[in-house]
Amino acid sequence: MFSNPKDYLGKTIRLIGPYSNIFDDDADRHYHYVLVSNLYLEFVWSDAHEYPEDDTIIDVAGVFSSYFNEGLGTTILCLEVEGISILEKD
Repeated sequence: MFSNPKDYLGKTIRLIGPYSNIFDDDADRHYHYVLVSNLYLEFVWSDAHEYPEDDTIIDVAGVFSSYFNEGLGTTILCLEVEGISILEKD
């Protein structure tokens, strides 16, 4: 998925791993991630939701996608989340 992202773009995938978030002061927003195979994949949820605590094991499902981050000047891979299930606190 990370080495050949074009093969997965637009496909629905499901991932299980620990949740993490980072607040970007410059962008004034939180970025949400799930750790998969020692790599963090950002996920976006279209509406306002309550997010779990960091290191909570989550099950996320959604469409593998990408967007251009103007602040970084690069394309970011992400998961457009359809749902999150909390499995356990790490």
